[in-house]
Parts: sequence; C-alpha cells; structure tokens
Amino acid sequence: RANGIASDILVVQITAMNDADVLLVAGDDVYDTNPADSSLIMADDLTVEAANGTSDGPTAVNITTKVHALLLTVTGMNVGDVSINEVDAIDLRSVTTADGSITVVAGGTITATKVISLNPNSIDNSPVAAAPHRDISLRANGIASDILVGQITAMNDADVLLVAGDDVIDTNPADSSLIM
Repeated sequence: RANGIASDILVVQITAMNDADVLLVAGDDVYDTNPADSSLIMADDLTVEAANGTSDGPTAVNITTKVHALLLTVTGMNVGDVSINEVDAIDLRSVTTADGSITVVAGGTITATKVISLNPNSIDNSPVAAAPHRDISLRANGIASDILVGQITAMNDADVLLVAGDDVIDTNPADSSLIM
C-alpha cells in the first residue's frame, strides 16, 4: 500500500504461493519496473487500486501478470490508461478506468466478465499526446484462445477491439449488456 497522492508501486516481482491473492493500492500509479524482462506478478486473484493522483503521464497501471482473475480500478481526474500483459488465460472480473484506455494482451483465453472505460470527456481523444484514445483492446494470442464476453463498456465514442486466436463468444446471449 502506497498512500500518498503521488505514491507509486513499482513492481519487480511478486509471487503469491498456494493460490494466495495479492492486493496493490497506490495513491498514483502501479508499474512493472522492466516490462521487457520475465518478472511478473503471480497470484490467484490480483486486486489493483490506482488512484492516479497526479498528472505524471497517461499510464496508471502497466504490469505483467500470471493470475487467474484481475480486479482493477483506476480512479482520479487524470488520464489513467491500463496495460496488462498476461502470460496465459485471465478472467477480467472487474476492470474499470475513470478516464483512460484498457489494453490486455494474454497468451490464453480472456474472460471479459466486466470491463469498463468510463471516458467522461465525451470525446475519444486525450489532452495527453502519448495517449490519444480511451479505447478497450483485448488480444488473446494463443492459437486456441478465445475471448469470452460478459460485459464490455467503452463510453462516449470510444472503440472496442477484440482479437482472438480462436473465437469471440458471448457468455450470456440473453443479456443485452454485451458490448456498449
């Protein structure tokens, strides 16, 4: 837990053994210190709360994971993009950003239980040149990987891009809140 308004959590490696969960709470951002290396967060469920307290760049969360389920919230008035690189399959149980894009790349199936980009500005561009869109992009790269869609919401003209190695499947065809 990093409570100060400008406090970041810089992840080198976190390993939670025996199906343990991990909770990260930051007053500002949560970053992988070196996204190019093999360090990652390993856990059963990962909960990330980033308050995005300062306007220090467009990205609020940028991490590499090997987790079963992700619960992630980015709050605050600053642009707060989310970038997740998952080693294998992942359940996006609840992933929300108040004002930013959401990008998830996984080596296995992505279950998009609830993914929301609120985009309160009613435009699909950002005042920060490095973060021009508030879109949602999910990529399941494995050859037999699916994207299982529960709810995906990209508000105010933001776009949704779904790319799967195999299929994109609606997990509840009777539900009208599939992709908005």
